[in-house]
Amino acid sequence: MKNVWILLLSILLIPVSYSCLDNTDDGLKETDIYGYVNLFDEFGIRTDNHSMFVSAVDSVTEASGVTDVYGMYIIRDTPFGTYKLVFEKPGFGTYVMKGIEHVANGSPTYIPVIPMLSEKSTTIIPTLTNKVSGDTIYITVVTDPPSTARQSRYIRLFFDDKASVSDSTYKNFSKLLTIYKTPFTTYFLKEYFLDIGYESGQTIYLKAYGDSFYSNAYYDEDSVKVFPNINHDTPDALSFVLP
Repeated sequence: MKNVWILLLSILLIPVSYSCLDNTDDGLKETDIYGYVNLFDEFGIRTDNHSMFVSAVDSVTEASGVTDVYGMYIIRDTPFGTYKLVFEKPGFGTYVMKGIEHVANGSPTYIPVIPMLSEKSTTIIPTLTNKVSGDTIYITVVTDPPSTARQSRYIRLFFDDKASVSDSTYKNFSKLLTIYKTPFTTYFLKEYFLDIGYESGQTIYLKAYGDSFYSNAYYDEDSVKVFPNINHDTPDALSFVLP
């Protein structure tokens, strides 16, 4: 009977011993990546944090996890390497976080940056006009649905020296503009455009888009800033000659 127990104990210990030897020889090759997100609607009001897919992507690997009600995601058993994290959820513009170093240091990799991400903009711009008066450039926008003091909407302007200006082909872009009435007129002084690289007498093209309170913006591989929440229902570009 004693010999039977010794045999059984030996069989049970074989997998444990193999596991220990494997870790000693090869080292840990993968572990988890985890972090949090905060999710908002297009107006910057908190919404459900759950059900956002977060993927760790490199040239050979793509692993993903899904956020829970607290906005926590865990990407399990991810091989060590340098990744970009891709954040996706229906109704939200895709956000990308680059240069994530996932290394073997004895513990899972925690992502300290907590993105604040909005749903895509529903703001349509049916009408856009501009006018130059003296050294001031006036830009008037109409939004659909209409912007009101109770429900402001948001737009962003893009500038270029080419008529092909867009949210992906531009030289400059404005800060996020809050539109609290319809129609709404904003203005830029001549010095604004001189400061960002234009010259007097130069033709400047502009295009306006609806955007969200949090733009979900990031820089792509060519260091161009991407605005994933832009609403592309907007008029053709306008132009003016800088005084």
